[in-house]
Amino acid sequence: MQFKRPTSKLFLLCGFCLLGSGGGWSFADEAGDADRWSVSGRVRSVSMTRDYEAKGLGSNSSLGLLLHATGEISDGIEVGGTYIYAEEVYAAHQSNLLSNNDFHLLNEAWMIFRPAEGMAVEAGRFISNGEVFRKDDSRQKPRAIEGVQVMSPSFTLGHAFEMSNYLQSADRWKFNDFEKVFGVDAESDGVTWLEYRWSALENLQIDLYDAFAWDITNLVGSHVQWSFSESASLSLYVRAENGVEENRDHASETYGLSLHQKVGSFQLEPGLLSVQGDKMLFQETTTGFHHALASSMIIYTCPFDGGATSFYLKATRKWRQTGIYILGIYTEQSELPFNGGELNLILRQPLSDQWELVCKSGVGYRDNEEGPGTRATDLRFFVTYEF
Repeated sequence: MQFKRPTSKLFLLCGFCLLGSGGGWSFADEAGDADRWSVSGRVRSVSMTRDYEAKGLGSNSSLGLLLHATGEISDGIEVGGTYIYAEEVYAAHQSNLLSNNDFHLLNEAWMIFRPAEGMAVEAGRFISNGEVFRKDDSRQKPRAIEGVQVMSPSFTLGHAFEMSNYLQSADRWKFNDFEKVFGVDAESDGVTWLEYRWSALENLQIDLYDAFAWDITNLVGSHVQWSFSESASLSLYVRAENGVEENRDHASETYGLSLHQKVGSFQLEPGLLSVQGDKMLFQETTTGFHHALASSMIIYTCPFDGGATSFYLKATRKWRQTGIYILGIYTEQSELPFNGGELNLILRQPLSDQWELVCKSGVGYRDNEEGPGTRATDLRFFVTYEF
């Protein structure tokens, strides 16, 4: 067991932020509203413990500061940036299992130009939260990319040169080339992607997307959402990855169907997801995945591997001020030597407009073909102050 003393730099920054009022600060210089800036941020403590079968137990705590600033430097031109500093203040046993390590990073540094109404061009380091890339701010930082994108209400066209993962293990939090993000032997020039949303009908929304990871793979997919009543809807997921260049042997297909149904005070989502062929490259631990299974805390059933068919039930409810989230998963594997299940529970309790407590717990089980079953547990506690 080891306690680590946070540097004075982190404590000074945290103390400075705690002096701020809720909702951030905004100010304008003598030039007027055209040069208005706003500053906001958060201080967050993340404590975790995980017991992962033969790999053993790991525990640690990190204390992090996030500072975010935006401003309008002229009509139609905005700039912004986010700096994040996190330090591991306590560690015991195999804390490297937790992806909750030290880091400091300029996670965002972007400029947005709006040439016409409804149109925007963004360049730099920024967060993209769509079908191809997901934000996933689940520890001290959200996932970010470095590139350029053109946006309108119905489409996004962009190119990402590098990506910074939300996972803080090793150097995954850095802005890495995509051959390292995907863990393949290639020399990639990044990911070029297009997302198009068609919502001509009031109760039907169709998202179509294509993402070409140069010299690695091409992803084509669709996400269809149909609301057939005031309290129920269906979601259909279809996506295919086909390798290119030296990685042309890669081929993966994913199909999913989910029902969203309000039952009493609960919002329920039963569904299934099937992955055929190879393991998904565009998935939760890389670029993110716009699906309920992406919230799996341990990913112990390996639902994104080839040959995995997962059945799941997500249930959410708000009881007074407490948010309750439950996700149960059972996965049958045809390629891996086990079937498995995982159960996650999240309790979210706001204390005020600025303070929030979150407790997350998960347990997973594998029924191995050879040998006894194995188990993994995960427990996390968050204290967040936003300003």
